[in-house]
Formats: sequence, C-alpha cells, structure tokens
Amino acid sequence: MLLDPMGGVLITNDGHAILREIDVAHPAAKSMIELSRTQDEEVGDGTTTVIILGTQTLQTSLPLNHVECVPIHALVPLTKRFF
Repeated sequence: MLLDPMGGVLITNDGHAILREIDVAHPAAKSMIELSRTQDEEVGDGTTTVIILGTQTLQTSLPLNHVECVPIHALVPLTKRFF
C-alpha cells in the first residue's frame, strides 16, 4: 500500500507499479528501477525477481569493490549460489 503525491492510496502487489511511485536519488537505485521497467516492457512479469537478483548481485560484489576485483569475478560467487 502506497500513498501517492496527491494523497490517494495505491494498493498493489506489482513490483514495477510500486517502484514507479517512489522517488530515488541514488544512481544504483535508479538503475534497479530501470531494470524493473525494462523487464516489465519486455516480458510483462518478473519485475520483483529482477530487483531481488540485482540486489543480491550488488551485495555480493560490494566487498570486492574495495580490493580491485575485476567485475566479472564479482559474479562468480553469485552464479555458484544460484546455478
């Protein structure tokens, strides 16, 4: 349940609909919302899954950011976890 800028109430379980209603300033958060928008346009479903996978990718790669790790190597632990 969200409160829109006009004071109306929005009740939904659609991940993209929720993300459309929030304002973000952080570049990573904007990228996540763009991922959700693209998923919704291309497939029409799975927006929440995209956000969960994207968040897990960021969480997995963040500690490796400080040790000059090649970006593709940051994804190896994630691929082992899911595949």
